[in-house]
Amino acid sequence: MKRKIAVVLLAAMLVITGFTACSGGNGQSSQQAKDIDIAAVSEQIRSECSFRDELLELSMDVLDNQYKVGDLKDSIEQMSVYVSSSGMRVDELAIFKMKTADDASKMKDVFEDRKESLVKKFEDYVPDEVPQIDKSEMVISGQYAMFVISEDHAKAAEIFNNALQ
Repeated sequence: MKRKIAVVLLAAMLVITGFTACSGGNGQSSQQAKDIDIAAVSEQIRSECSFRDELLELSMDVLDNQYKVGDLKDSIEQMSVYVSSSGMRVDELAIFKMKTADDASKMKDVFEDRKESLVKKFEDYVPDEVPQIDKSEMVISGQYAMFVISEDHAKAAEIFNNALQ
């Protein structure tokens, strides 16, 4: 019973964190962002932020196995998505450039579903990883959307936001 209460509380905290993080922290969420090199920003985040596992790049072919993008797949112009290579950690980084700002805003639901999926997967598999999911950040700005789970989630968001300015 205590475990179920803890899971419900964790889920509530994730929702609250998601709502506060989605603003991008810089007021750009409704503005058109400049064009950025997603691969370069992804590389900068992966080199300057702490990830506890080696990250494996996902291709568009297997993206839907991790991120249930559904019909939004046709709206993805560019992406850089990395997940834990061992499957024992939740660390990951996903950056998308969508066709429109409206498409990018819809990625918030995709990211929330991904977080929920990770909680369900890891709560019985590697329960010590579940609190790490709380160390995630979502940024939606213009046509761009980023989701990161890292101990350095705030630094990752800062790098991403700086690239958009």
